[in-house]
This record gives sequence, C-alpha cells and structure tokens, in this order.
Amino acid sequence: MIFLPNFVIQIANTFMMKTFYNLIFVFAVSVLNAQILYQENFESLNLGPIVGQRNYTIDEGNAVVTEDGSSKVLSLSGSSYGVVELDTGNFAGWQTRNPDNNIIQVEYDYYTGPNPSRGSLGGVELIVDNEEYVGFLMNMETKSLYLAYHYWGIPIQQVTLGVKLPANSWVRLGFAYNTSTLLVTFKGPGFTKVFTTWGKPLFQNVGLAYWKVNNELAEHIFDNVVVKAVAQESLLGVNDSFNPSSVIEIYPNPATSLLNVSSKEKILSAYIYDWAGIRTEVKVSDGTIDVKNLPVGSYILGIKTENGFTTKKFIKK
Repeated sequence: MIFLPNFVIQIANTFMMKTFYNLIFVFAVSVLNAQILYQENFESLNLGPIVGQRNYTIDEGNAVVTEDGSSKVLSLSGSSYGVVELDTGNFAGWQTRNPDNNIIQVEYDYYTGPNPSRGSLGGVELIVDNEEYVGFLMNMETKSLYLAYHYWGIPIQQVTLGVKLPANSWVRLGFAYNTSTLLVTFKGPGFTKVFTTWGKPLFQNVGLAYWKVNNELAEHIFDNVVVKAVAQESLLGVNDSFNPSSVIEIYPNPATSLLNVSSKEKILSAYIYDWAGIRTEVKVSDGTIDVKNLPVGSYILGIKTENGFTTKKFIKK
C-alpha cells in the first residue's frame, strides 16, 4: 500500500472537485443557452386537415390532426407520397441563435403501427437551405429504421441501422446535426449512431418535414416534436420548459407508489418512457400518477400542455 502526504491528497481532491464543478458549469451553461426553434404537440390545432393551419403545407396525400387517446397527433396517410412542412422553409430563431449553438437537435414521438402487406417509409427530416434533407425513416412493413440523407442532384442515401422497432408502439426518436463538423448523431431505443453527411450547406435556412413515401394503406403518426439549437448534443435526455410559466415539478423522487406532479399550466396528457424509449400514456389524477406497478428502474415522464412538451427523469424504487 502506498501512502501519500496529506497535502498531495488535498491537492488531488481540490483538482477533482474543480473538474467536477467545471463540468457541471459547462453542462448548465449549455442547457441554459439552448434555444427552441420549433415546438409542436398539435394540441392548439383544430381537428381535421392541417393544411391552412399556421404555416403547414402538403404536396400530396392526407395530413390531418386527429386524436390518439387524450392527445392530438398528426396523421399522414393516403397517396403514394406525402410531405408536410412549414411553408416558410426556415426557423427564424436559427438566424438569431446564440453563437455557440451550432447543433440542430430534433426529437419526436412516432407510432410504429401494424405490419401492412407492403412497405412504406415515413419519418421526420430536417430541410437545410431548401435542398438538403437528413433524418429518420422507418419501413412500416419491416419496422426497420434507416438514416436518410439526400441532396438535390445526389441519389438518396439510406443507411440501415440494423434496428427494428416494436409494432403498434409509441417510441421517442432523435437526431442532432452538427453544422460545424457535418456529423449527425441518431438516437432511439437502445442505439446511438453517428453519420457523416455529404457537401457543406450554407445553413442559412432550416425547416422541418414530415415524410411518407409509398403504400397508400400505411399511416404515419407523429407527436411532441421539439427542435432546438444547442451547443452540446443532449438527445433523449430530460429538459425543463423554456417558458417560466410552464414550470413543472415532480416529487418524491425516487417514488414508490405515487408520483406527484405540480404544474402552473393545465396538463393535457402525460406519458412514461421506459429504458427502451417505449411510450405509455398515464393518467394524472388530482396531481398524482400511480407508479406502483412499474418495475424498479429509471424512467422519463413526459408532460404535454398547450404551450409545449417537457420531460423529467424519475426513479421507481
């Protein structure tokens, strides 16, 4: 056994504590500096066609705001091809973002649906400078997930992840596009992949598209979409609302049987995401959620209000 002088131990402890606090400081600053570019949970939209509401347009097919349980969602179906996007083609906040926020981060809930007889690709993609698309696509028949990237004049590139999602399940997916390194990080239930894009777009205009390709029978459903400008990738983590009036608190944490939820806004729906990213809708009754039947472990609680979507981590013991 090696014995060190006390002053050496004190120096080492001081160094480790400073390193720890510096890491916490960097993380806190990056979280505080994150900016929401686009947020959509469809709750403030009218049921029916999304075209004509806000700045949404569609090329073909049917795009309607419908209900799933207690939530409003976007359903994209019909025709052999359909794209819903913001007709402005960009997020104004990207131009005025904080100097260090050079990563565009996208997260959304996606319903994997049944297994139709023919495949149909669907998902969410970023539009960069009105010519480059990058994002997730899932084959509705096989439930296989792809990283999709295409640039006008260059054939669509689809990279198989080797990941299959469970049928008839809500899952949370996310990807982050680093505009400095051109690397894209993709995350979902149990996987993380990094992909290099082609070319170097100007990144002047940034928008979002909801995709559906092939098979009129297939229906692609989306919910709780959040696009941020961030300094450090933090996909599928937890976040606090960027609106002070939307502060949500949960307690006790860890919880054994009941989880209390305090919100300054009306809670429209709530979800629990397990370790695999699978979403289950839960009821908030008198400000509490019954979690006694959950297996011991870590979970993410998602809360939807009219003003946005917030996630909180909690532990069931």
